[in-house]
Amino acid sequence: MLEREDELSRMRKALNNVREGSSGFILVTGSPGEGKTLLLSRISQEGRANGLSVITARGAILEQKYSFGIVRQILQSLLRDSSETAKARLFSGVASQARRILGEIGHEEDTQLGEVAVLDGIFWLLSNACQDKPLVLVLDDIHWADYSSLRFLAYLQPRLSGLNILVVASVRSGKSNHFAILDSLMLSNHVTDFIRLRPFTFDAVVDFIENSFGEAPEALFSETCYKTTRGNPLILRELVRAISNDNLKPDTGSAGRVLAIGSGALEERIKGELMKLTLQELKMVEILAVLECQADIFNCAALSGISADRVSQIAHALEQANLVRFTHFSDGMGGYYEFYHPLVRAAIYDQIDDAKKNAYHSEAAQTLVARHSSAESAAAHLFRVEPSMNRQHTKILRLAAKEAWNRGSPTETHAYLLRCLAEKMTKGERFATLLDAASAVQLVDLDPAARYLREAMELTHDPILRCQVGWALGGVLLLSQKTDEALTVWHTALSCTPKSEVNLRKRILASLINIPLLAPNKSGLLEQANELISTSTGHDPESHGLNSVLSAVRAFAGNPDGFVEAGIEVTSNSQSKISDICVPEAGSESWQVCSWLAMLMAEDPRAIEYLDQAVVEGHRLRSPRSLSAAYCFRGLGWLWKGDLAEAENDCTQAIEAMEMANVEVGRPFIGAFLAEALLERGSLDQAQKALAWVGPIFPPPVDGQVSFALHVRARILRLRGRNEEAVSAARLAGERWAAHGGSNPAGVPWRSELALALATLGRHDEALESAATEVNLARRWGAPRALGRALRVAGTVSQEANGISILRESVEILEKSAARLEFSKSLIEYGSVVRQYSDTDARKLLGKGLDIAAQCDAVPLIGRARHELQLAGARPRRSATGPDSLTPSERRIAEQAIQGRSNREIAQHFFVTIKTVEVHLSNTYRKLGISGRRDLAARLGSV
Repeated sequence: MLEREDELSRMRKALNNVREGSSGFILVTGSPGEGKTLLLSRISQEGRANGLSVITARGAILEQKYSFGIVRQILQSLLRDSSETAKARLFSGVASQARRILGEIGHEEDTQLGEVAVLDGIFWLLSNACQDKPLVLVLDDIHWADYSSLRFLAYLQPRLSGLNILVVASVRSGKSNHFAILDSLMLSNHVTDFIRLRPFTFDAVVDFIENSFGEAPEALFSETCYKTTRGNPLILRELVRAISNDNLKPDTGSAGRVLAIGSGALEERIKGELMKLTLQELKMVEILAVLECQADIFNCAALSGISADRVSQIAHALEQANLVRFTHFSDGMGGYYEFYHPLVRAAIYDQIDDAKKNAYHSEAAQTLVARHSSAESAAAHLFRVEPSMNRQHTKILRLAAKEAWNRGSPTETHAYLLRCLAEKMTKGERFATLLDAASAVQLVDLDPAARYLREAMELTHDPILRCQVGWALGGVLLLSQKTDEALTVWHTALSCTPKSEVNLRKRILASLINIPLLAPNKSGLLEQANELISTSTGHDPESHGLNSVLSAVRAFAGNPDGFVEAGIEVTSNSQSKISDICVPEAGSESWQVCSWLAMLMAEDPRAIEYLDQAVVEGHRLRSPRSLSAAYCFRGLGWLWKGDLAEAENDCTQAIEAMEMANVEVGRPFIGAFLAEALLERGSLDQAQKALAWVGPIFPPPVDGQVSFALHVRARILRLRGRNEEAVSAARLAGERWAAHGGSNPAGVPWRSELALALATLGRHDEALESAATEVNLARRWGAPRALGRALRVAGTVSQEANGISILRESVEILEKSAARLEFSKSLIEYGSVVRQYSDTDARKLLGKGLDIAAQCDAVPLIGRARHELQLAGARPRRSATGPDSLTPSERRIAEQAIQGRSNREIAQHFFVTIKTVEVHLSNTYRKLGISGRRDLAARLGSV
């Protein structure tokens, strides 16, 4: 371990930290041969010596398509020496969802678990595992890790806080087959230490040579070794071994031999060792290179045709020659032989000719199937076999895809099906495989899903099937923001769908009408909306979906006529109905969004309840894309209610899920809602960053729903004092909102934003006109939040005596509303005007406004209320306390605590970390003035 003292010291510090209750994530990177594996092995030994639970796992070239390969190694190691009682504890609660990784599906409903549920399950299993003893995960060669395992590590990183877990992972510099996700792991600010291994310095090379030969080397010899190896420890070791085997000394006379061997010492040694082998032994070496981590005695014997005893003898001889070593399987059931370094395996594998490799891998796949190994184990070899007419290969690949899908791994499922598509098959088989591939890959990458669906449409002559596939294709294209293509596909599908296929026609029509809500200047499609009301009756999913879209159309337009019958009442039922539609049909997902947005704009009190259910379903049954949408619009619900911390948290969760889903269509919504929540909390710079995360919105892009983002941009400009730009920005937001059929200020209140900017510029007549128009539109819609806001702005910009009465009306309307932030703003605005006439009345209004602003955590509003109260002669309280000061999350968690649930159970129930629960409870105790759980019920009442 020459020149690794600093690295070892940093890793020992991390071990001490995890032993004391902290967590960490260390990445070790370096070039091949620089000692990553040796360093990880040393830290594993020291962790075990210090009483820590150390679990090791390793990436392998052969297993890069093996779903949750590294995760499976971790789980198998955890379970290896566990009693049945300990296993039951590990899999308790949400952790039971991780059983799917090991191929265990205990209940029928478990087969419906989505990818997020599996990731949640693995997380909680590790959380359970570290309760009694700190856990150290040592993961070598993650540049060869499977995608699903890397995806889990990315999921784990931000959730490590509060867990007694240290992750130490090594990655080869510049080497990855999953650049994006591995880069995100390496660049994450959740990495607590980044250790870059360097080649040996000249002094270290001299020390190594002296230690190897037992005498000090002469200068020329040392200099030649250093220049030849460039300080790479592995190459240096092989070079010194070669010189020693030649019985030479480390002197000037041996420098010529060093130059003759050069940097190819390893290759020369391998070549020499192979020349000593018999044909049978050479075949065995090749099979070891082919089977890699599957090279146990029995697989080698079956593939080579050599007896198991003879295989064992050959393996032992290779071990004595320092070519291979025995490694135990992670489940403790036997082990396999592997080359002592990946470079050795690569050198041997590369010298096998392509035809022989093809034959080896094909035979390996058949052998593993015959030995009842998993289909994924066998399919790993078929990625190295040329496509053929072998129907057994197709069968293996499809079985492997099913295994990966059951484990919650759409990426690997798609990989197996894509390889399957390279094989020869009938049209019917290809059609089915294309649909399966589209179903899997649309969860992680929309472009290939669209290609598969297009090809599937061309393969079938069944008009109904073509239309059904066309509907799914349009949904994928819409999510890809290829609106015109989606429009063409859906129009074609609709024209070809027989009138007898009523539900299919409803499905396509609902999708067509939804387009203008996401894409501008498609208002011609909205003209069909009124004609469809008569077809939206019924209790089938398609009718519910159609009603959801119609409700959103009316909400955008601010048209309350018939809204309850065709909209809110139906959308509340459609929540569960729509969720029954097959996940691959991406076109149906936007129906839910329409339902949620319509309910939120109408201030239906059930909206948050339905969105809570959607978050639960998203975690358990759905894809990251669906979960992102649920978090996004629940965040909007919290924002409009004034629960700003909740809004910020949900929007942050939406971002994480969206980035997992690799879908951009939700970005303008999430970024806009997050930016507005941050604005209300006084984080102007952070709000600007959130809006920048959306991407370019000025000038507005040709496609996409950026009305909300443009409105927030206008607010930011006004708050920065750039009022002329704010005026233009507000008008631009209004133009874009209108291009989506929008005029309702309950969605985008651009006119009141415009009025505030105009008033600041002294253009009062224009400001009054804009504010008055918004008041009229809000009255027509009738929802109190939009009307109360419009009235407040109208009263604020009014220079007439009736301004105070307008503000009073705003307060009266919002008092009965759930929009507490808007109520607080109106109270404070009204109180500041009343102060001119009566300090006593003003103090009541301002004090109440301050309390509500504090509950909302609206920092700028709190500051203004305090200032106005001081002007009115009052001394405002420093912070809000008591039950009414609790945020929704604090109250919900406190209620669970009153019921006797542990922090762990509460965290699993709400899909948060234990640390988050602890923080919320700590805040609750402080606000209620109590010391702990035992006093909660007395302060909040029984639940």
